[in-house]
Amino acid sequence: MSKAMIIMAKVPEPGTVKTRLNPYISPEQSAALSEALLKDSVERAGSITPNTFVAFTPKRLADKILRLLGNGQQTIFQKGVDLGERMSNAFEEAFALGFERIVMTGTDSPTAPALAIEQSFDLLDGEARAVLGMARDGGFYLIGFDRFPGDVFNGIRWGGQHVFEHMKRNIESAGLNAATVDTAIDIDRPDDLIEVAKTLRSNPELAPETASWILENLPRAMD
Repeated sequence: MSKAMIIMAKVPEPGTVKTRLNPYISPEQSAALSEALLKDSVERAGSITPNTFVAFTPKRLADKILRLLGNGQQTIFQKGVDLGERMSNAFEEAFALGFERIVMTGTDSPTAPALAIEQSFDLLDGEARAVLGMARDGGFYLIGFDRFPGDVFNGIRWGGQHVFEHMKRNIESAGLNAATVDTAIDIDRPDDLIEVAKTLRSNPELAPETASWILENLPRAMD
C-alpha cells in the first residue's frame, strides 16, 4: 500500500462543535456548518486517495457519522486523553494497515487547496520524512509522515499561538526533517468565517458544501 489520509473530526452536534462562533451563529448552525466542513474535507481527500479515514469522536455517535458520510466511509475512533494522543493513535492505527505515507488534516480549513495535500505526498516521496502546513493562528492544519512518528505529539500546549513551532521542533528533535506547505486559515472565530466566506464567494469549488451553507445562512458575509 502507498498513501492514505486521516481527517480528524468531531461528530457535528449542537453545543459541542464550533462553539467559539457562538453567538455570531447559533449552536444548531455551528453543527450544520461543521457537517458541511466535514463533507467538503472528505470530498477533497477522496479526490487525492481512496484510502481516506475519518477519525471521529465521540464513539456513541458512530451511527451518525456513517449516516452523514455513507456506510462505505472508512472510520477510526479517536482514542486518547488529549489531542496529541488521539492524533498519535490514529497515525499508529493507519500505519499498522501497511500504508507508507499518511497525511492528516482537520476540517476547519475549507479554503486550503487540494494542491497542498498533493504537494505533501510529493514531499514525503522525496527526502522529507514529515510535512507540516501552518494555520494562520499559529497552529497547523496538516501534518504527515512516512512512518509512525512515535512520541512527537508529547508536551505540546494545544490551542496556543506556538503549536506549529513546537510541533516542528518535536519532529526535528526526533531526527526527522520536516518540510512545509502553504499556510491556510482555520475557522475558529467569526472573523475567520467571514474571511473564508469572501474567498468562497469567488472560489466556491474549493468547498462547495461550505459555500452553499454560508450563502444560505450568512449571505451578507459573502459581500
